Amino acid sequence: MTTNQISADDPDFGFEADPPSSEEIAVGHRVAFIIGLLEQAGRGQHVAWALSEALASLARGPASAISPGQAQALKDAALRAELAAMRLLPAIYSREGIRTGMWAMGLQIARWGGDSAALKHLSPGAARDINLYARIFRNDCHSMSIGEELRERAAKRQAEAQERLRRQTAAIIRDALEHVPQFIPPDGADTRGDVNG
Repeated sequence: MTTNQISADDPDFGFEADPPSSEEIAVGHRVAFIIGLLEQAGRGQHVAWALSEALASLARGPASAISPGQAQALKDAALRAELAAMRLLPAIYSREGIRTGMWAMGLQIARWGGDSAALKHLSPGAARDINLYARIFRNDCHSMSIGEELRERAAKRQAEAQERLRRQTAAIIRDALEHVPQFIPPDGADTRGDVNG
């Protein structure tokens, strides 16, 4: 065999690993979806809605374990989302509630990623509590999101009403100006007024 020939016995022959299963692909899509929502929250875009949706997806439970890399990407995105939530969620909402909800989310991610070290200090019945804390935060975020939507809709209606009023006022002024007789002085008339008068 010459140096430029390839042997089928060569371990570097180039065979690829088995393609991912449909379940692995589905889990990968779900992880990417949740990361996308958390990144959206981290950018400060509809924080409450994005967190509510991310928590809803996590609540469905793992179809299968995720890789350490996927778990780390979720944790990183969750941290950025938490920082944005602390800054941007309504001041009336408890910052302790945000911390508790994001703590519960972090433990759900750890459980999905099979991170036994992060879960070892929890009592056997704590999984239900974690899910309930996450559910409370999810519901609160959902309510905040609805409130945000209602405020946006009210602002849009107000802007539309102001625009209608502006158009109506402009039309009235145009109509009035069309009916005001225009003063046109006769040829040669002195329009400067009487300076002696």
